[in-house]
Amino acid sequence: VLVDSLGAPIDTVTVGGEVYQAFGERVRDVSAVRPGTSPDGLALGKNWPNPFRSETSIAYAVGKAGNVRLSVYTAEGRLVTRLVDGHAEPGTYSAAWDGLDRFGNKVGSGMYYYRLDAGGQERTGRMVFLK
Repeated sequence: VLVDSLGAPIDTVTVGGEVYQAFGERVRDVSAVRPGTSPDGLALGKNWPNPFRSETSIAYAVGKAGNVRLSVYTAEGRLVTRLVDGHAEPGTYSAAWDGLDRFGNKVGSGMYYYRLDAGGQERTGRMVFLK
């Protein structure tokens, strides 16, 4: 989360004409933030916190309206759960995962992958869950 000089959270900052957007991680300087997405782009941020014990947030952005799916997978590629599955308008979003599978069972400690699919594109990140 980016903060202004008073400590209030902000989503974007402009430096030298470039717009930067925060994606799910706490940063202290602009150099650690990804540039904003293009109008038709797709962006997936790092989950925060990582590693996590009870819940983590995954930030993502879509550049054009359409179906969006954000899923969590085991390291072996098996589906754990779907966090998002539906239509989204252009914008920045965040989804939370509490370490439960799609049946409501707590998963084991380990490495998990999250994948964002939209508009024929996909982005993937990885996270560590600790019990």
